[in-house]
Amino acid sequence: MKLRRIRGHHVRIDTLNRESIIVDAGAHRGEFSVILHQITGCRYHYLKRLCDIGLSAGLLVICSSLIVILAGLIWLRSGRPIFYSQTRVGRGGKQFTLYKLRTMTSREGEESEDIYTRKDDPRIIPVGKILRKLRLDDLPQLWHVFRGDMSLIGPRAEWIKCAERYEKQIPFYHFRHLVKPGITGWAQVNYPYGESDQDAIEKLKFDLYYIRRYSLKLDAMIALKTIHRLNVKGCWLMGGADARGFAVRSRTATEGHRLFVNCYWLLVLTAMLHSD
Repeated sequence: MKLRRIRGHHVRIDTLNRESIIVDAGAHRGEFSVILHQITGCRYHYLKRLCDIGLSAGLLVICSSLIVILAGLIWLRSGRPIFYSQTRVGRGGKQFTLYKLRTMTSREGEESEDIYTRKDDPRIIPVGKILRKLRLDDLPQLWHVFRGDMSLIGPRAEWIKCAERYEKQIPFYHFRHLVKPGITGWAQVNYPYGESDQDAIEKLKFDLYYIRRYSLKLDAMIALKTIHRLNVKGCWLMGGADARGFAVRSRTATEGHRLFVNCYWLLVLTAMLHSD
């Protein structure tokens, strides 16, 4: 059992195993505010914001042509709208409107009780399957990172309707809002896409693990795991992920991808220098 003292408050976080993380910090908003203030006041919080601004700006410039091409494909194959917007919950419970490239038909199901997108959901348009597989539909979220609504790395930004439901059903769920939501995160690289309330509970365990170990070193690990997963998915789409084919296709990565990799290798080296 470990105790972390935060401005006069003890927050006990027991890591029993990888599948079970229990947070005993009190469910009331007073302690939530104290911990939120502590996180936003740490030095790494400012370093991470600087990295978010620099990397998101660079990636927006590099990926701008790709976004235009993908938007054109969506318009040609499925018509308008090209972008999909939804109210999401950010750090401290602050709401913002998130934009993504549209990968589904009109979401009439938003008014139904089923709040999940299922595997092979019939609402997914043909081009949307590839976009979702490679996470290309998330490219517009780089703008939210640049603005400060999100970070490159953090818990998934949940739809307001999902967040309200989970906060009523899952203890300590609101603690995942202690940090900014991210395009990728510890839960995203370690757990498949959630399709049930039980999946939400399992992913919350990873989110709480991330918040407990909020650091440059962990963010660098997540970035590298994300790049690896995208490489594997890209090779699978291009005709198989065998070792020889993977090596050949990896050598043909785009300049933008290599820049992204190099930036995060720099983060890894910096993390090693600053690790305990």
